[in-house]
Amino acid sequence: MCNYISLLSEAQELEEYFGAEYVGEPYHREIRINGFATPRVPIILDEDTSHIVPAE
Repeated sequence: MCNYISLLSEAQELEEYFGAEYVGEPYHREIRINGFATPRVPIILDEDTSHIVPAE
């Protein structure tokens, strides 16, 4: 969890340095899967699943 927060803060710093502007909570997570904000199961957006192999 700490790594995730660190990555978000670094991303926010970089984006603000390059002129991004935010209103409200820019990194507020709305997604809830099985009650968790950070799901352990990846969400696959590719419709062609023939080349996707489950992780061990």
